[in-house]
Amino acid sequence: MLLLKIIFIFCCSITYAQEFKQVVTPEKKLIERPINFVEKVNENYLQLKNLKLDSEHCVDFITDRIKKIDSLTSNSFFPKTEIEKEELKKKGVSTLEILFEIREMIRARQRNLQEKDLLNYDCLQSVKTATRYVRFMEEMLMEWLVDQNVIQNTGSSILSGHSPQVLTAKKFKVEQDKGTLLERIKVGDLFLIRGKSYVSAMIARIGDAEMQFSHLAIVGLNDKNEKIIVEALIPFGSKISPLQEWLNQKEARVVHFRFNDAQIAEKSGRAAYKLAQEYIDKNKQTIPYDFNMNPQDQSQIFCAELIENSFLHGSDFKVHLPEHKTLATKFKSTVFLKNMGIESDLLFSPGDIEFDSRFDLIADYRFLGKDSDSDNFTLLRKVRLQDSIIQSIYNWMILDNYQFVENSMVNVKAYMAKLFRYLGFFEVKLPKHMPMNSLKTIVHFEEISHVLEKPLFKYEEKFYKENGHSLHFQEMLMFLAEYKKKECQNPSSDLNKLFRPIQCK
Repeated sequence: MLLLKIIFIFCCSITYAQEFKQVVTPEKKLIERPINFVEKVNENYLQLKNLKLDSEHCVDFITDRIKKIDSLTSNSFFPKTEIEKEELKKKGVSTLEILFEIREMIRARQRNLQEKDLLNYDCLQSVKTATRYVRFMEEMLMEWLVDQNVIQNTGSSILSGHSPQVLTAKKFKVEQDKGTLLERIKVGDLFLIRGKSYVSAMIARIGDAEMQFSHLAIVGLNDKNEKIIVEALIPFGSKISPLQEWLNQKEARVVHFRFNDAQIAEKSGRAAYKLAQEYIDKNKQTIPYDFNMNPQDQSQIFCAELIENSFLHGSDFKVHLPEHKTLATKFKSTVFLKNMGIESDLLFSPGDIEFDSRFDLIADYRFLGKDSDSDNFTLLRKVRLQDSIIQSIYNWMILDNYQFVENSMVNVKAYMAKLFRYLGFFEVKLPKHMPMNSLKTIVHFEEISHVLEKPLFKYEEKFYKENGHSLHFQEMLMFLAEYKKKECQNPSSDLNKLFRPIQCK
């Protein structure tokens, strides 16, 4: 039973080494085992409610369950007969809401273990992995329901629309029915976001346990008592925006969080504005973006560091964020972090907030439409495809000793970008102070990603037309692995010109 296996993920332990060993390769055949999606979700929701969870069980519960999930094709998830399709269409929205409740239960169990000081590292990693898997399933089902005209994109701005585009935690459902959105959002609230770019995918999956988010922003209050958003972005450094203007943008995923101490949260929101505005007043510019992700260097700042500093100032230095930092030890055998200028393998990754027990999850929003009319895919599908590409590049670097190839085109693009930025161009893409090594690494990653994007996006489009649903994540990895295998034998291939191993296997 697929969903039973998914429920058990909540309690299984996936260490970094295990997670990379289980990556499906082209030599491993996927099997098709149809399931009744609605029935299994309901059945296993009840089982999870009564499931004993402690650190010992969290570590002991069966790694091979994820392996079995990953061995199934995407066709196993979706109905084949008209009767089954009608059932899923009829009960699809309620099934999505139950899956969201499952994620709520996972957070509640994690919080309980944290409060009892029983949450160990392996258990936390399994919770992260489980959350990622369930959210991925939700999104595949959402897209199927959109394709079947059961649901539609009900709002293009952040947190707009209704269920299942916006899924609200039980604790906040009554509150969410009162007042306008701007009134319901409080000073000190956080927004966890998945950006649209390959750089966003790089950030989201940089840790040993990959996550689904790349950015954090905080609700502040300016001198006129107006709610604003304070954040740190690569092109601008610190940035202050009117809340309504910020909400009008399109983002694939946004999760709304609130700290459990309202007084500290509000003080932290005010502190965020003060930190950003006082720097502008003093230096006549915004705080530069910190590409080294070094919280000790206060002359520059990255998105999570801004949130960390805001809560430190808002709590008189009593609240330290996050509760659990991300380990990025998987890159030890590579020069990736060094080239990016990142010296520590213990980082405050934006996604860490999702697993900080001091924050309540208020609502989970997805944008179900396309980013632009020219796109073939919804924005949500696009970022999942991006995730699979970045995950593949990371896997190949770590497992297959793939390395960046010195490439004149990449160098020219990086140097030209730097030059044109100094001449006043590309202001909305990159800052003047961006280190050259970081810029070259990002340009290289993007060039490799675009090479892999062409065949994968084409295959995904064809597959969707034939099957009526998206690829399973492991199917994406398998396709890319097959493509890599073919390209490796061709020294003049586009991929080999950018990225190749010392020797083809």
